[in-house]
Amino acid sequence: MQDPTGGKSEQWERLAAVVLPVLLVIQAVLLWHHQGTVAGAADSSGYLNSAWRLARGEYSLPIQFIEGVEAEGLPDYVEEVYAPLGYRAARRNGTISPVYPVGLPLLLAGVATTTGWEAAAGCTIVLHALLALLLVYKLGREFGLPRGWSLLGSLLLGVSPLFLHMAVLTMSDVPALTWTTACLLAALRAKRHPGWATAAGLALGIAVLVRPTNILAIIPAIIALGWKPGHLWLFITGGIPAALVLVAYNLKTYGQILVSGYFNPPGSFAPHHVAPTLAHYAVWLPILLTPLVVAALALPWARGVRRREKLILGTWIAAQLGFYAVYVYTREDYWFLRFLLPAFPALTIACLLVLRGLAGRTRGRISRRVPAAVAWVAVALMVVVHGSLWTRSLRSFRTAEDELNYRTTALWAQNHLPADSVVFAMQDSGALFYYTELQLLRPDWLSPGEFRYFAQAIHKEERPIYAILKFYEEAKMFMRHLPGNWILEARVGDSSMWRLRKPTWNNSSANEQQSAGVSARAVQSDAQEKDWFESPSCWMGLHGGDLVSVNNNEA
Repeated sequence: MQDPTGGKSEQWERLAAVVLPVLLVIQAVLLWHHQGTVAGAADSSGYLNSAWRLARGEYSLPIQFIEGVEAEGLPDYVEEVYAPLGYRAARRNGTISPVYPVGLPLLLAGVATTTGWEAAAGCTIVLHALLALLLVYKLGREFGLPRGWSLLGSLLLGVSPLFLHMAVLTMSDVPALTWTTACLLAALRAKRHPGWATAAGLALGIAVLVRPTNILAIIPAIIALGWKPGHLWLFITGGIPAALVLVAYNLKTYGQILVSGYFNPPGSFAPHHVAPTLAHYAVWLPILLTPLVVAALALPWARGVRRREKLILGTWIAAQLGFYAVYVYTREDYWFLRFLLPAFPALTIACLLVLRGLAGRTRGRISRRVPAAVAWVAVALMVVVHGSLWTRSLRSFRTAEDELNYRTTALWAQNHLPADSVVFAMQDSGALFYYTELQLLRPDWLSPGEFRYFAQAIHKEERPIYAILKFYEEAKMFMRHLPGNWILEARVGDSSMWRLRKPTWNNSSANEQQSAGVSARAVQSDAQEKDWFESPSCWMGLHGGDLVSVNNNEA
């Protein structure tokens, strides 16, 4: 039997037996070397914090309120002040709960029982990335692609700048891709043994736990199962354990079955986002999956591909790209296309099926001049060079390096700040919550007057006040949220540590507000806030490189 590329099938079998393991080893070394799987920004810290507390049987966490700061009379959102990134406050409930889905935290907690917490995130993400490459190879074979073509599918995914970007971070995108692909592969194999239908349901259940929108994979999965009642029942049975986990977790964490930590501003999903998002797809998908991906558009007319296979791949691609086409953030930057990673295997297989059909038309003329192995190596090199150049150009591993700074900052704070400190932090708050035991407050939820109220209560308890800020946060935070005299203590990585001098807000107005109780505390009205922001007394300047005075009436 001849391979469509012109080579004998035995040759490609031997090639696959060598190249695929080598590809997986190279990928493992590359990803492990660039790992940034720590508790960093909102997503990564949110997942790791949730995993760490799930392992301890903790779901919602009680807030450690600042003594002397009464909740009555404060704005409804004030409890958000106590919620680090990755968490949200339950209104007037006195608890904070995770924002992100439970799937990845459960996987992290499970892996941590074997590897320990230091290596859990890295091992989890790298294993999912390697499994994804293997699954894409198997998926290609399931769709009838020869071994050489299936290897190209794994290679296309493995060198994608976006895949590499997400495969070194503690985020759910690569696991979402892996479990969605596992679901579709199992569903396709159900025609050979009904047990695969149960496996498909289980994989889809895990995929939905990892990311709820992966439920979109149910459409191609049902088509792959063939609408057979027995297979569908087994498919549903396989998904029941994950459904029970989701129900139990939501009830325990949020108090309701259909409530999650996700929230989106009004207008996040709207039809008017479609046109610019489609233009974004047109620009970036050929970069992220090489220009070969354009061939996927011709899938409906591909030769030698059965109608059912076209429906499976077509609905798989259309469901993911269509859903996120109406989402406001999808077009913000190339890495926001991470939402589409679960569709990348389908895009890859679709384009290869089309190209295989085209190659079959000219095989005889080409194979007489170019040996199949030489042609395969040439295409593989082009794919690798394209991926490498764009990975370098887009600095796909830069985010992982930035993530490591969060851990460095948090460990410095844990080792150098007094244990009873109160730390105001926004961007670093999730990492500080994971790596330290310091009490954290989010300044971005506070007006200047509300901050003064908190600061006075904290100083009354004789506790030091610090602010930990990224360099790009400093101006906004000091001008809009953190008035007072701040002394620069240190700079660690891209963060700075500031200590607040004891407040001198003891004018008559402040005393009257304190004596009048919570209802008349130091919370300015909207008009007062506007005047304060626009007044010359609201400014930030460096004094000898050490002191920031935000309000010269208080300096």
